[in-house]
Amino acid sequence: MKKAPEIYADLKKGKFDPVYLIAGKEDFIVESISKKILAKSVDEATKDFNLDILYGNEVDAGQIINTAMSYPMMAERRTVLVKNIHLLSAKSLELLAKYVAKPSQTTCLILTASKMDFRKSAQAQIKNNSTFVEAKPLYDNQIPDWIRSHLKEHNLTISENAIQLLHASTGTSLRRIATEVEKIKLILGEKTV
Repeated sequence: MKKAPEIYADLKKGKFDPVYLIAGKEDFIVESISKKILAKSVDEATKDFNLDILYGNEVDAGQIINTAMSYPMMAERRTVLVKNIHLLSAKSLELLAKYVAKPSQTTCLILTASKMDFRKSAQAQIKNNSTFVEAKPLYDNQIPDWIRSHLKEHNLTISENAIQLLHASTGTSLRRIATEVEKIKLILGEKTV
């Protein structure tokens, strides 16, 4: 299991794993890690040819695998994002687990789920054969550090009092905190504190 900073460090070096599984109840973490992998793995010039976004409630494993096995066009890799794989049937998850065990090296497959049952064989195999990130909600005492790091990504600094006020007004919802940070950025304009 990798943590987000390890994945980000690999992405900066241009290193991509063939399969990522990002699963957990904290949808903001799932979404932000997926976006960062997409931003680094997809060349803007060939995005229309080499990026596919699929949804677990609309496809089966056959469609996912066929898409992932397709060769990239005019690029080094193809990127396939499959959202909500927990909505796939048990049979599709078994087939997907077989692909994940021997994935295409020219595809970056990103699988997301809000919940997975790793006691089930297929889901455990997918986890074990992919770069897995658990996106669990943060505890109350972890929120101030998350606020600091999130603001640092946006080149902003914040006082301890302001962190406490932001935390008190937003609670532990990372999406709500990020929304408030966006509002603060608009108000600040060119300022960074």
